[in-house]
Amino acid sequence: MKKKEIKFKLAELFSGPGGLALGAIRSFAENKNTIYGIEPVWANDYDADTCKTYTRNIHNGNEKSVVCAPVQEIDFKKVPKFDVPAMTLVWLVNRKVLMESSALFTLME
Repeated sequence: MKKKEIKFKLAELFSGPGGLALGAIRSFAENKNTIYGIEPVWANDYDADTCKTYTRNIHNGNEKSVVCAPVQEIDFKKVPKFDVPAMTLVWLVNRKVLMESSALFTLME
């Protein structure tokens, strides 16, 4: 008997080039009857090259799935329905970059 597939929809703010989404796409969980996965449906970043990379690598070139603008300019009423919200934030701290992704912090020089 074929297992039922359930895909949770991912929406991502401050997406960067798509590392978090790529990990989400490649992850899954299963039990006796069902396979669970994650499907990115929408993303945002403000850097044009980053948005192009995300669009190409994660959304197979579908530019409508990636909003390339500062977060303050997003019309959140137009964001498609999703199950999983995600964001990655980057801050400059004394010339070092502190990256936060979920609850994981990494200090990079």
